[in-house]
Amino acid sequence: MTSQNTPTQTGITGSTAITAGGRSLNHAEGIVASTAIPAMFRTTLLALATTAVFAASGGVAQADIDDFDAAQASTAELVTSVKQQLQGRAFGWQIAIAQDGKIVSDQAGTAISAADTGGQPVAMQPTMEMELASATKTVTAVATMKLLRANGLSLDSIVEPYLPASWKRGEGFTKKHSAKTSVNFRHLLAHTSGLNQVMAGLSDDVRPKNNGWDDMRFLVATGTTVNSPRMYKNANYALLRIINAELWKRSGGAMTYEVSYNDRPPKQPGQIATGGGSTATVPVTKASHTVYMLNYMRKHIFEPAGLKDVGCTPEGPATAVRSYGASATQASKGSVQSSPSDECAGARGLRLSAVEHATLLAHLRHGDIIEDEDLDAMDDENLGWDERAGLGKWSAAFWHGGALLGANQLRTCGATFDDGTEVSLLINSPISGNIGSFANQAPVAKTPCGVVLTAWKAASQP
Repeated sequence: MTSQNTPTQTGITGSTAITAGGRSLNHAEGIVASTAIPAMFRTTLLALATTAVFAASGGVAQADIDDFDAAQASTAELVTSVKQQLQGRAFGWQIAIAQDGKIVSDQAGTAISAADTGGQPVAMQPTMEMELASATKTVTAVATMKLLRANGLSLDSIVEPYLPASWKRGEGFTKKHSAKTSVNFRHLLAHTSGLNQVMAGLSDDVRPKNNGWDDMRFLVATGTTVNSPRMYKNANYALLRIINAELWKRSGGAMTYEVSYNDRPPKQPGQIATGGGSTATVPVTKASHTVYMLNYMRKHIFEPAGLKDVGCTPEGPATAVRSYGASATQASKGSVQSSPSDECAGARGLRLSAVEHATLLAHLRHGDIIEDEDLDAMDDENLGWDERAGLGKWSAAFWHGGALLGANQLRTCGATFDDGTEVSLLINSPISGNIGSFANQAPVAKTPCGVVLTAWKAASQP
């Protein structure tokens, strides 16, 4: 399944050094794409002949190489390692690497099988959008840090005042605030809220199965014990989805739509309802909170990175990338994997291509999306990152993976390295077999981030 093509490099021309947010940047004035993408798979980012990969208000990213202690990882060797690791182990994959103001991308395998098209299979491309799954959490953490700053709050601020007023409040969420017993923003971002432990102690008949509004209301009423050992749980970031919507509303944000008769909400996140009536600003509710958050992320995170119309809704069934099982062939039927619409822009749900994802990570690291102090806090306290690792004297890595499981699966990873390399790897199937080890850790089996980290190490050898 390995691609026989050489990696695609999108170069930035006419660069002028600028600075923003204390980081060294390059302002990209134009790019040239070396490959054509079928029209039905183009994203709004990839009007590549006219739009700079890193173009954004306030400047665009290029890391200052002088800040690094050693040469950067070789993008060619990184791609080669990924190919070697995934050959015969994945039905289809796409990778994009941001480095030095350029995007290098490659792909292999199949996006849509012959069985699903009724004819010719559709090859994977690095510009095809897929759900990021839990890699969405990095974006949610960025949104949280920005909204805390906008509201004059800190990681130690208690979350209770920003919960829906009608919700019953259990231990840890009561109106009697205590620095020792109340849930704060750090607890949710760092997975130390105790919600995982609470859910583990519930019987199967009452334990929430998803992370929607009603599930979060149940958990808040159940209560928790804070400062618990870090235990990863989607519920932490699902609750932030609801709280962040309120923070944006309080800091001047608005989600408006056309109202008619019963003040009905948009039918899908990110869409504007149509019909008669006047425009109204709505409260943060079960129906509106995901729209608030998606609109906030578009305005304050994605658009500054040059990414337009990012959402959580898959493309039409004829063109959306499908997911497949571990032993898929061209005779296999796949399915379009996506999270429930009421979980958009929290613990999971966002949809990007590898090129878009790597572009976003590059802007996060080298642009002005987030204040240096807030990004440092994310790194230092592992907020919005699934894991981190020291890579000797040269670098450090921060990453978050994701997966939607079932008979058909997708796997994702977004990783950043202190040598100025950002990588997105999206796979539309499980990875079969054991794919090796990284540093001194135990073998990393069946994870895109394991593939990326192993590849970066191989590409960084002196």
